[in-house]
Amino acid sequence: MRRMDERRVGLVVMIILVLFPLVIFENANAQAAGSVTTDRVTDMSSEVLVPLLQTEMRTLPASSITMQSQTLQSIPGPKTTAHGDLNAVVPAVLGTQSSSSVDFLSGFNGLDQTQSCPCVPPDVQIATGPNQVMEMVNVEGEVFTRQGTSNQTFSLSTFFQTGTDSISDPKVIFDASSGRWFSSLVDITINSVMLGVSSTSDPTGLWVLYSISAGSDLPDQPILGVSDDKAVVAANDFVGNTFVGSQFWILNKSQLLAGSNVNFFTSGSNSGVYSVHPVQSLSSTTTQFMVSNIVNKRSISITSLRLFSVTGVPGVSTISVATNDLAISIIGTLSGGGLPGGVQPGTSSTVNTNDFRIQDALWYKGAVWAAFDDACTPTGDTQLRSCIRLTKITTTGSPFVGQDFDFGAKQEYNFYPALRVDQNGNLLVVYGFSNATIFPSLGVTGQLATDPAGSLASPRTLKSGTAADTSTRYGDYFGAALDPADPTIVWVAGEYHDSSTGSCQSFGSCWSTFIGSASMTGFSLSANPSSLRLSSVSGSSSNVTFTSFNGFAGSVSITAKSSTGVAVSPAQAVRNLTSGHSASIVLSFSVASSLSPSNYTVTVAGSNGTLSRAANLLLTVFPDFDVSFVCSCNSITTLPGSQLRENLTLTAVNGFSGVVSLTVSVLPIVNGGPTASLNQANQTLPAGGGAVATLVIMGGNVTSVFSLTITGACLSGSCMSPLQQHSIYLSLVVASGSGSSGGGGGGRVEFF
Repeated sequence: MRRMDERRVGLVVMIILVLFPLVIFENANAQAAGSVTTDRVTDMSSEVLVPLLQTEMRTLPASSITMQSQTLQSIPGPKTTAHGDLNAVVPAVLGTQSSSSVDFLSGFNGLDQTQSCPCVPPDVQIATGPNQVMEMVNVEGEVFTRQGTSNQTFSLSTFFQTGTDSISDPKVIFDASSGRWFSSLVDITINSVMLGVSSTSDPTGLWVLYSISAGSDLPDQPILGVSDDKAVVAANDFVGNTFVGSQFWILNKSQLLAGSNVNFFTSGSNSGVYSVHPVQSLSSTTTQFMVSNIVNKRSISITSLRLFSVTGVPGVSTISVATNDLAISIIGTLSGGGLPGGVQPGTSSTVNTNDFRIQDALWYKGAVWAAFDDACTPTGDTQLRSCIRLTKITTTGSPFVGQDFDFGAKQEYNFYPALRVDQNGNLLVVYGFSNATIFPSLGVTGQLATDPAGSLASPRTLKSGTAADTSTRYGDYFGAALDPADPTIVWVAGEYHDSSTGSCQSFGSCWSTFIGSASMTGFSLSANPSSLRLSSVSGSSSNVTFTSFNGFAGSVSITAKSSTGVAVSPAQAVRNLTSGHSASIVLSFSVASSLSPSNYTVTVAGSNGTLSRAANLLLTVFPDFDVSFVCSCNSITTLPGSQLRENLTLTAVNGFSGVVSLTVSVLPIVNGGPTASLNQANQTLPAGGGAVATLVIMGGNVTSVFSLTITGACLSGSCMSPLQQHSIYLSLVVASGSGSSGGGGGGRVEFF
């Protein structure tokens, strides 16, 4: 099996740490109630990393992993419970709800358990580049377009060229400052962290691979971070099932980007800390920050976090590490250890909410945001539930905790947060949630830079689950990524359960993942309908609406770009938005008769300077036919008692072939009134061809104005559902007087 059995090593030690606080760790730093600062040059060993291999993603075969080829095993995770505890520690700070809002921009399904290994949990990670979105889960990767179309799936064992080695815990990030992708995972078989760096901003191109050895230690759950001049990998080291310390490797980033030999320093195993989490730096800094829960002699601290500030460049300058132990609000664990499990419908099994190690962390313009699982009693509730802790550490000057609060919802369980900050300093957070009536689902919330401290926007559901998780393990972490093409957008990904994905042997319902983009800035764009069905003789339209949120006001320039053969009207327009209001435009679509039946995309975009939003409309062109007269006129005039013949032309369009049935009617029906009939009522049309039928009109003896309707309907062949049916509507005038009939032919007057 390529993936370590259910985080075997990491979870065993976490159980030890949480459930048995008498385990003593040597060299741990004592904690004070406030902040303890230790500035020192870390005594680390200097080494050189040599490029191991190269891999070109676009040449990799699709993964051949199947459900049947895997052996399913399960190791129980840390203790959780669905109920409160009289001896539980209650956190001091609960978040409040702000008046701001989060807007969803797009969303699509990611990898699921039938595609990746069937092991649990799915460790969902996501990164976004200028043109692609990449997801890595367990032992599988997939590259999508920004619209959600899959470009490539691939096995991580093939990508990292690890052969039959056991691998686990992938990480992937896109570094906007260098325009490169970074990825890592643990190779359990050889006690190493595999590190990949792309050669360009295209993830499907060439990557250079490195192998970072932990010697005789197993580097479990490696975390990846970057700053301007450094890349950092950190992991928890184990010998067998024994935790020996947290280790990090500081690497020369410019050498990594060059694909050359890389100078690096390593801390070695440090038993004084656990789960050191490097941050992804989202703005320019030469300081690499990391954050961790601190081992306080006997256990993980529930009252402080440790901030690491790393300066210097390996091979260039001295590496210095400053540590600050910062007091935070008490983490609300159960007295027996662990966190409340997430209740879900129809089962006594609960979502495993794991523990309170750091789940995700970032740095942006002078502040670190960190997120992890916690327990709290939400406002208006009476029961301890799993919640999300969000902590903001200001790093300018002497570091201090600026925000530290729990997000929880009444009668709901929240878990596994991931977060990013946009270019305006707005925070967006993805998380999982469930309760007695809600299956495990995905939600998003956020905080505007102008919102009150300790507040979050009203949460919105990103993806609703439809099945319970009974696997005993849930995600170790979810993913979030800032969009480099539009830094007002954050992409998120996480686990949910969907009954349509099926059953995965003893684990119950298969896990699925969902990828979405969200923003707290500007305006949203929606189209109704977003899926259209049309042919060259059956156009369609969609109402596109732009809605202001969080105070946006201004003009929006609208453009519509289409595939070849698809015409959009109007192609350009401008709408003005006022704060809190909407504006709309109706777009009409038509296609050429030569366009092949298929699905086509029209991208509708709205732009206000650097802010842009886009939506894709799916156009399904179907095979069809046209019915017409030789001339174009609105009426046919004939005389009482006369006979008039007109030819009808039928033409196959958009690849249609089949039999068309023709019918004709005259209304109102009166005694002595005119009648109409068709010879050759059934016409066979070859693809790209046509046919001619004759309409015969008998004038009757009643002078008046009648309605003439000729209808063609698909009888067999390229018939769609609903069946193609087109009609011509004309006025039939039976006029008194002498002279020839004023027929003037028919003509295709109105076509539906």
